[in-house]
Amino acid sequence: MVRSGPSRKLILAALGDNRPKSCREIVRDTRLSSSAVYNALYLCWRQGLVLRTKKPLYERDRVFKGRDGLSQTTRSFHLYVFRPEGVDSLSINARAFRTLLSLILPLWRACLLPLVLLRRSHRRFLGSWRLLRLPTLRPAA
Repeated sequence: MVRSGPSRKLILAALGDNRPKSCREIVRDTRLSSSAVYNALYLCWRQGLVLRTKKPLYERDRVFKGRDGLSQTTRSFHLYVFRPEGVDSLSINARAFRTLLSLILPLWRACLLPLVLLRRSHRRFLGSWRLLRLPTLRPAA
């Protein structure tokens, strides 16, 4: 059972209109601190409660620095949307939204399922590598 904190409840309520929102929009809507929103959104994404854009979006950001004038930077951010029941990927306005599992699963199949895996030996600290064999699954007779 997953515990539900007050930050998570507010964030899921803010995403309840099924419109993609960035972290800044959620901070503005919920009036929580930005770190609380970032942490809660990341945990919700890991647990499969929300979907996140597959690739980050980029935006030019201008910040007034007083006597130093304007500071310009490019910031990257993701959009989040509430995950409908039984949906692992979604496309809204030509943007692909995914769960963490749907992003990791292709990497898992490509890298970790082969029988031979390189792994650092724990017995020696000299940086030597050894081959390990993953156990094969055999059907029960």
